[in-house]
Amino acid sequence: MLKVKHQGREKTCFVPLCRSGYRSNPEKVSMFAVPSDPVRLLEWERLIRREDRKLTATCVICERYFEDSHVDRTFKVTVDGVVNELARERPRLKPDAVPTVFDNYPRHLLPKKTPKREVRNLCDQTPAKRQKCDAGADIAQEEDKKQARIKTNKSHNISRALNRAKKSLAGVQQEVAQMKAQNESLSESVVEAKIKRLPQKQQLAVRTCFRAAQRRSLKGMTYDDNWIIECVMMRMRSHKLYEHLRRENIFVLPGRSCLQKYLQRFKGGFGLNPNIFSALKEKTKGMDTFSRHGGLLIDEIKLSEHLNVKSAGDIEGFVDLGEHTTDDQKGVLANHGMVVMFQPFTGSWTQVLAVFASRGNVKAPTLAKIIVEATVLAEQAGLYVDTVTCDGATWNRSMWRIFGIQGK
Repeated sequence: MLKVKHQGREKTCFVPLCRSGYRSNPEKVSMFAVPSDPVRLLEWERLIRREDRKLTATCVICERYFEDSHVDRTFKVTVDGVVNELARERPRLKPDAVPTVFDNYPRHLLPKKTPKREVRNLCDQTPAKRQKCDAGADIAQEEDKKQARIKTNKSHNISRALNRAKKSLAGVQQEVAQMKAQNESLSESVVEAKIKRLPQKQQLAVRTCFRAAQRRSLKGMTYDDNWIIECVMMRMRSHKLYEHLRRENIFVLPGRSCLQKYLQRFKGGFGLNPNIFSALKEKTKGMDTFSRHGGLLIDEIKLSEHLNVKSAGDIEGFVDLGEHTTDDQKGVLANHGMVVMFQPFTGSWTQVLAVFASRGNVKAPTLAKIIVEATVLAEQAGLYVDTVTCDGATWNRSMWRIFGIQGK
C-alpha cells in the first residue's frame, strides 16, 4: 500500500533578504508557521509584500518581524494559589499575531504611509484684499474672436467652392445647349443617311436606342422582330454578358419575360413553312447567282416518345409530316425526326427548310414527295438546288429508285 508523503515546512524565513535559517547565519531564532486561516494568510502576504513567491502553508517567518507582545515565551502555572511563570522550550505566536516589525526591510517594499494633512484654520488667516477679476471677460472676448475668425474662414471657403461649382455648371449647361442646337439642326434624312452607312445589325441597335430615347420608360416598348432574334441569340451565348449589357444600359435589351412574350408570337411547326421561303426570297435578292447554288441535306434521328403541352393548350409529340400525314398516322406518338436543310456551295450560312416528326423512318414514297416539294419551293425562293445528299439507308435507296436512280 502506497503511503502519502506529506510536504514538510521550510527551514528558511520567507521575508525577503532575511538570512534566518540559512547555514551561513549562525544566529538561532524561532520560526513560526503561517496561519491556516485563508483570510489571515492573505493579510500576512499583503504585509510582507513579496512578489516573486506566494505565501503557502509550508512557509515560515522568524520572530524578528513580530512584536514581543505577540509572542508567548512563558506559560503560567498556579500552585497552591500562587501563579508561577515558566519559560517555554519553544516560543509560540498568539492567535491574533501579525508581522509588523520590518526594521531592515527594503524601502521599496515597505507599506506606504499616507501623509497626514495639515489642518488649516481659516479664522487665523488675514483677510485678502478685494480685487476685481477681469480674466473671465478677457477669455470670453478672445474665444468670441476666435470663433468669428473660424466662421469667416469657413464662409470664404464655402463661397469660393460655390463660385467654382457655378462656373462648372454654367460651362456644362452651355455645352448641353450647343449639343441640343446641333441635334435640332440635323434633319431626320441626314441622321437616317448616317445610320444606313452602318452594318445591318448595328442599324437595328441604333434605331432601337433612338426609339428608347424618345420614351420616358422602357415599359411597354415594342421591339423589332429582327432585334428580338439577335437578343435571343446573345442571351443564348452568354446569359451573364446579356444581363450586364442590359443592367448597365449599354444596349436597349428586353428582359426575360419580354423575350418570352415575343417568342410566343413566332409560330413554329412541322412541315414546309411558307414563311421561311418568303424570308429566303427577300434574302436572295441581294445575293449573286453563284452564292445561291447549293444542295439539300436530309437526315433522320431517333427520338424518345414525349408529349409536351404548350401555353396555348396544343399538345406536341404526335406524328406530323405536314400535308403528307395520313389518317392512320394521326394521333400516333412520334419517335423519329427528320430535317431538310439547304447548304450553299460558298459561304458559312445554312438554312433549315423543314422538320418532320414520324413513327419510324419516313417511307420512300412520302420522302420522295417531300424532296420534290422542298426543291420546288427553294427554286421559287431564288435558290438553285443542284444536289440532294442523304445516307445509304434502305428507305433512302428506295426513294432513289422511285426517281429512277440506281447504283451497283
